Amino acid sequence: MAEIKENTIGAIEQFALLCNGIEEIYPNGKGVLVYELNKDDFGAAKGVFNVDDLITKKFKIDISGVEIIFILDELLNVEINNSSEILSE
Repeated sequence: MAEIKENTIGAIEQFALLCNGIEEIYPNGKGVLVYELNKDDFGAAKGVFNVDDLITKKFKIDISGVEIIFILDELLNVEINNSSEILSE
């Protein structure tokens, strides 16, 4: 349990540093980060941020005014394939 708590705090601290850096570079802009993750990494991210929805394929968090969006890579692939099919019709 202590290891999970340390991993969670470590991940949040790293994202906070990243978000603060973005805010310093563009203080008047809106920061949005998007991560496309494979199934294993997406599951790990859900665990770190306590996302209990087992079927969700995307979620977002906000740290210091910067939105961080996590997307399961198969969701993006389905959307790209559907867009390609629509364009080819």
